[in-house]
Amino acid sequence: MDAGIATGYFNNWELIGDWIFNVPDGLRQLLNKFKTEYNNIPLIITENGVMDIAGEGLQDNTRIKYLRGHFANIAMAATVDGVNLKGYTLWSLMDNFEWGDGFTTKFGIHHIDYQSPIRARTPKASVDFYRNVILNNKVVGFGIN
Repeated sequence: MDAGIATGYFNNWELIGDWIFNVPDGLRQLLNKFKTEYNNIPLIITENGVMDIAGEGLQDNTRIKYLRGHFANIAMAATVDGVNLKGYTLWSLMDNFEWGDGFTTKFGIHHIDYQSPIRARTPKASVDFYRNVILNNKVVGFGIN
């Protein structure tokens, strides 16, 4: 059965890395589509996140910008539009093995040092951002547009 959707992209969408587009309002639109077409069933968002950008290191401003936009649109879908959103999980809490890229693409908000015998973990800036979102139940601050 065809879901009545098409895949593609617009030239004005922000490309992050090689294959992820930063389109936060697209997530809100998708949540509303589920609300309308599936009688507002309970939804849980899983694996929403973006990979590290070369040169940012632990100051992962691109991830913070991505998350801020997506969280704002998720909040609007739930509170303004009435989407029955029950949960959210960030992808990912720590760098891990990505099927297509192995250990080279890093989605974690904690850096893993794979050269370290103890696999040392170091928080990236997005840890503080995400912690703040959880503690305050809202997206605020951090000066990243």
